[in-house]
Amino acid sequence: MTATATAAQKAIKMVENASVILAIIGAALQIATKIANMFGADYSEYNKAKENYEDYVKVLDTVISKQKELIDTMTGKAAVEASMKALELIEKQADAARILGKERLNAGASAGSHSIGVRINKGMSSEGWNEAKAALGSDFFSKRIDDGRMTGLFDLSVEQLEKLQMEAPTFWAKLDGDVRDYLEQIIACNEKTGEMKDLLNESLTGISFDSLFDNFLES
Repeated sequence: MTATATAAQKAIKMVENASVILAIIGAALQIATKIANMFGADYSEYNKAKENYEDYVKVLDTVISKQKELIDTMTGKAAVEASMKALELIEKQADAARILGKERLNAGASAGSHSIGVRINKGMSSEGWNEAKAALGSDFFSKRIDDGRMTGLFDLSVEQLEKLQMEAPTFWAKLDGDVRDYLEQIIACNEKTGEMKDLLNESLTGISFDSLFDNFLES
């Protein structure tokens, strides 16, 4: 077994351990949030969850990088399997961003304090809302984007998020910084997926998408 493969296996084990930790953090966060609601807005538990989330993503990035190295040395079925594993990890990153994004929107709620989501909702300008409605069309209402804590944002598809980012700049700018970061991470994961598929194609055929595109332009 190559050193790269061994390193990848160790990194994958780290991901499995991190996944368990993230699940525990999520459960603890829900309990802590209920307790905090009794005494006022408290973001300490969310901040801990965010820190652990960032560590989790770093582990995933390490494993994905190792999988890429493996794909470069493989062909056929082995390359496909390594690619599928990497794609699975990228999906985990996107899922984690959706979970933490909703947690952020729900954070800070108490008898004497609105949640982050409600504050964004109340502070959104009419221009921002109109941009979002125009960008999303009927999905704006089906996903209940303007409802309460706005958690429907994290139920949007990547394509819908990209459209929202490009066509609703005022809406996007008025989102909480952490919320916006999580949404952008989801979009970035989609870009990683495209890169991984191109890498697999190059491994199997010896031709990259960029090469195909360049040849197309030159023909």
